Amino acid sequence: MQNTKEVTMNSITGAYWIKKLYRIVLIAVFLLNIFLCALLAMLFTIPPVIALALTPIITVAATLTSVKIFCYSAVLLEKVRQFIVFLAKKYFTKPEFDGLKEQYRQEIDECNELCDYVTHLKRKCYSNPVLLGSRDKSESIANLQDSLLDDLTLENRHHCTETVYRAANQRRIQHLCSCFKIGINEKNLKNLEELYNDLSVLIEARYVWNKKALDILNEAKKNAPYIIREFGIVEFAQKIGLNIISAVKFHKFVFVHYMTEKKYWNFEVEMTPETLEELIDYIAHELERSGKVSQPGPIMSLDLMNSVKERDNNTCQRCGACANNDNYLVLELEWADTSTRAESIDQIQTVCWRCKRANLKEHKV
Repeated sequence: MQNTKEVTMNSITGAYWIKKLYRIVLIAVFLLNIFLCALLAMLFTIPPVIALALTPIITVAATLTSVKIFCYSAVLLEKVRQFIVFLAKKYFTKPEFDGLKEQYRQEIDECNELCDYVTHLKRKCYSNPVLLGSRDKSESIANLQDSLLDDLTLENRHHCTETVYRAANQRRIQHLCSCFKIGINEKNLKNLEELYNDLSVLIEARYVWNKKALDILNEAKKNAPYIIREFGIVEFAQKIGLNIISAVKFHKFVFVHYMTEKKYWNFEVEMTPETLEELIDYIAHELERSGKVSQPGPIMSLDLMNSVKERDNNTCQRCGACANNDNYLVLELEWADTSTRAESIDQIQTVCWRCKRANLKEHKV
């Protein structure tokens, strides 16, 4: 996990390879000149001195010709791209394309609903106050426009001594709590358990959305012209009405130790579901060890999620939808009482994303 960086050495290494490449190019040009010189002397029986004088001129001419061909190729490619865009615009205005959109309207609408729910989960996970360490930061991210969520930098940095750095590298979860002020209390434990559930659902929902979107595109593009299928598939996806979801980001906690002004070590802890599960387990055991836990109960983990879903037969306890019969159904956990942690597994149930999204709409109204 440790990642050693040296700013000065990076630039020195880069300059070294540039110089080395420059020398190789010079040697190659020199050898080419000798070869052309010998070739001219043999083919045209001219004195070696004249051949040596003509060689650089021929080399420069060949180089300029290559550059000209490259420029013409770039212009030709741009013309081809413009022609494809022209054909695409013509196709997207035809009645047959409108009929194709209408044919897949129901599937596209459901796919976009899942996309909206993924965006909601992203906002909820990215604005987690425990990981951000600030309620103000959490509220500002929660109020961001959807288009700005992908531009967020979810990174906290901690400058530490070499002793702390080495210790954190060995016991990262323990020092994560102490160095980044993640309090060991029931409130944070409950918050992180909800985050684990949301983050796990977010990853699965994005995977399901991607699968469903690709299935729709692969089926719909069969009726599109060849040139659209091969070169205009991105615009085709946008015109047909599919919303696009970017990759999921994880919060990062970075330990940094400066050895000199420009030389430092750093390693990062990325809050993936696996790391989050370790953090939840650590806080839960520390609370139990200190006797500060008032409501002992099941600790959120992948095993717990699988156990609850298996107990409920992978079926939503609200609408009865079953994941065994629907490849695009995303299931998650729901607490009977959202204000406190569950005292037993019986207070946790399985619900589907559609019911959760309907519940969110009701709350907004």
